[in-house]
Amino acid sequence: MLPTYNFSEVKNLVRSFNLDETVILTELIEEEIDRYAWYESKAIFKIILLHRKAISQNEVHFEYLLAYN
Repeated sequence: MLPTYNFSEVKNLVRSFNLDETVILTELIEEEIDRYAWYESKAIFKIILLHRKAISQNEVHFEYLLAYN
């Protein structure tokens, strides 16, 4: 059986998601982990992790800039 989203779809979706949506996507991927190749699932989780990290850093920078205004 095929996963709900293939690797390239997940890769494109992650870029447009916020933190809450990435949590939902992570849960979906975890439920369907056996439908992905091991290297695809590892890459998907890494992409999601890096995206979350970037969002968090942007929020910290935004808060820092707001503190000076």
